Amino acid sequence: MRDILKYFLKPSEFVKQELGLQLFPKQAEIIDKYYGRDENGIDKYKYLTLMCGMRAGKSTIIASMMLYQIFRFI
Repeated sequence: MRDILKYFLKPSEFVKQELGLQLFPKQAEIIDKYYGRDENGIDKYKYLTLMCGMRAGKSTIIASMMLYQIFRFI
């Protein structure tokens, strides 16, 4: 149960531990910031736009976020 609560506070830990993916530090930062909440508990961001060069890990970030989103709904 403790791990599940940790995943809601730091989604990049879900990606590392449950999916077994090793993220680059910037990828983990993007995922954690996107799922951050404000002081009222409301999601800070509604949209995400990634402007990165080739082979920057865009697909990894989006696939990880999609699987994390499914985890949140279960």
